[in-house]
Amino acid sequence: MLEREFIYQRLWGYAMVRGDRSVDVFVRKLRQKLERVSPQWRYIHTHFGIGYRFAAEPAGLAGSGPPTTMLAAEVLVSEPSHELDLARA
Repeated sequence: MLEREFIYQRLWGYAMVRGDRSVDVFVRKLRQKLERVSPQWRYIHTHFGIGYRFAAEPAGLAGSGPPTTMLAAEVLVSEPSHELDLARA
C-alpha cells in the first residue's frame, strides 16, 4: 500500500499541498494506460483515505481477493536504495 503523500514526494520531490489532486490524476492516467494494453486485468486499486495498492487481479474479480503481485514501489518502501521512475508512466 502506498500513501498518496509518499507517491507525491517521490514523483515531485516536495511535500503535498492539502487538497492537491495531482496524485489522483496521475494514477487515473496510469490506470487508463494499463487498462488499454491489458483490459482483462486491473492493477491499481484505490484504498480511500489511505492510498493505492498495485496487484494484478482479473477484471471481474478486482478488489475481491488478496494481492497477487507487488509493485516495485512497494519494494521501494522496504528497500529505499532502489529508485522508481513513475514519472515515465
